[in-house]
Formats: sequence, structure tokens, C-alpha cells
Amino acid sequence: MSRRVSPSLGRLLMARILLFAGGPPLAACDDVVLRDAAFAEPRDIHRLLVIGKEGDPDAKATGDRLISWIDSAGNGLNIEVSQVAADAPDVRWEEHGMPSVPPALPVVVLAGRPRLATKGFVIDHWEPGPGAGDLEILRSSQAREALSRELGQRLAAIVFVPRASGGSQEAEKAIAAAVKAWGEKSKLGLAVVRADRLDPRERLLISFAGIAKDGADWATVAFGRGKFMPPLEGADITEEALGAMLEPLLGECTCLRSPSSLGVDVPLVWDAALDRSVILIGPSAELRHAHGLGGPEDVAGTVQVRTGGKVLTAALWTLVALVALSGIGAAARVWSKRRER
Repeated sequence: MSRRVSPSLGRLLMARILLFAGGPPLAACDDVVLRDAAFAEPRDIHRLLVIGKEGDPDAKATGDRLISWIDSAGNGLNIEVSQVAADAPDVRWEEHGMPSVPPALPVVVLAGRPRLATKGFVIDHWEPGPGAGDLEILRSSQAREALSRELGQRLAAIVFVPRASGGSQEAEKAIAAAVKAWGEKSKLGLAVVRADRLDPRERLLISFAGIAKDGADWATVAFGRGKFMPPLEGADITEEALGAMLEPLLGECTCLRSPSSLGVDVPLVWDAALDRSVILIGPSAELRHAHGLGGPEDVAGTVQVRTGGKVLTAALWTLVALVALSGIGAAARVWSKRRER
């Protein structure tokens, strides 16, 4: 079974970016910094599809085993298990990112599913199902554990996957410059999380992002509970491009610009304890009490982007977004092309 995706994650992201918001506005989103709002918004829930013929006892046993695993070792992971009868006439395979019924049965497919999109994309698959080692890779990895630790404490994280032969000095310099500049703009600063594209333990992250083994340097901005923005590759990884991706996170969350419009959540273990440890940076007392976020005080203080002493309005952010779309859209198209190869 091919791991090629259709449609690509890049296209899904681009469609949502062009709409500015992937769906209804977040409750009590006004006056909330967009970065903070990402911790209150529901996450994208991806699907472990157990696909077999109707009544197949092996497929049912696999499904039961995976449900039990999710309830225990996989608790807090934004993945759910679903049984799919391959011979049912009403299965819409394109909704799972597949052109038709898989050629080998039974099979377990991890299908990415942005919660407000109508179509998914294939992340990975196992025939006839994942073993214990596969499930551990599915649950977590060094890079994703670093994201869990850092995202609640930082404005965002730059996820960097250097090319297999070693990252370029230009990309390294661009990331270091962005970290320095944004350390001055935000009290929380940025984290940098690196992943090795050839490390089998990072298989899920690499497959989710559609990163080729022999591809160029790859980087994106992750925020909230693991939301990945459209990526940059090769020479496109610059301090200016990273800054354009980071800038909206300090603006207001509005019905025109919400966390869902900026990216898709990677499969990541996140629990209530991590929510309570989140450092909020905006005027977010209501958000904190409503969603169990952060401690008793907003220790980071307010760091919203302001002009003339006033927080930028939704209308102005719309204009800002239109200007930024050309750069972000180009990045999304790069991601789309990389996944289709």
C-alpha cells in the first residue's frame, strides 16, 4: 500500500488559510492572543482505521486491541480508532485520503483528519496491524516529547529537520536569528526542536509532514498543542519568512483569524497537567478559568502587537493576512509538492 497522499496536507492547509478561519469562531475569542486561543481550541483528531471485510474476526480483534491501547498507553493522544468494513458500499474512501479500498486486507491506516476539513490524508499504515514497537513510535518520540514540554512555556517552537547530509549553515543562521529576535519581542521566546529524518523513532512526525529522506532542509512553526504551520524548505528558510509565520501569534484571535486557520495538529500526547502548566501571555483570565489553562497568574504579562497604543483590529489583521498569504501560500505549495513526490 502506497504512503502517497491525496489530497496533501499542504493543500488542506492552504484551503483553510485562504478562508482565514476553518470554521466557527472560538468561544470568548475576542481580546485573546491567538497563541493562547490555540490551547483552548479543540484539537484535530486523527483516525486509526482498522479496515477489513465485514465480520472479519482478525480485524475486530485488532480494533479491540487498539481501543484498549488508546485508553491506556495512548491516553492523551489525539487519535481515535474506527472500524471500517471494506466491502460496505457506502464507504467514502476519499474522505480518508485513499482512492479506493486498500489492496491488502486487513490493514490499519492512520488517516490525518483536520477537524474542519472534508477530506483526510494518509499518514502511515501497517499490514495487518501495528505491533508493540509500532505503537510506541505512534505514541511519542523525542521530538514530539520536546514539543509537549516546550509549547506551553514558549510563544512557539521552530521544528527543524535538516537534510540527511547535514543542515545548511544558512538555515541554521536563519533559525538562530529568529530565536534571538523573537526572544526580544516576547518574554516567552522560542524553542527549537530538531528531528532526524532518518531516525525510525521519528517515523510518525516525518510521515505526517511528508518529509522525503533525501529532501532539502525543512522547517515549520509549531504552536498550541502541536499545530504545524505550512513549512519552509531549503533556501526559503529565512529569518524573514519565519517572522512572517510567527507574527500572527501575537495578534488577536478573531472570527477572521483563528488557530485552525493556521495549521494542523500533529499526533501528540497532551493532558490536563500540560494545560495547567501553560503560561498565558494575553488578557486571558476568562480563557484560563473556562478551559483550565495556566496557573493562578498570567506570569508572562501582555505581549500583544499594538499600534498607536491600540490592539490591532480584526479588519487590520485581515489586511495583514492578505499581505502575508503570498508567502505562506508559497510555503504550503512547497509542502504539497513534497508530499506528492
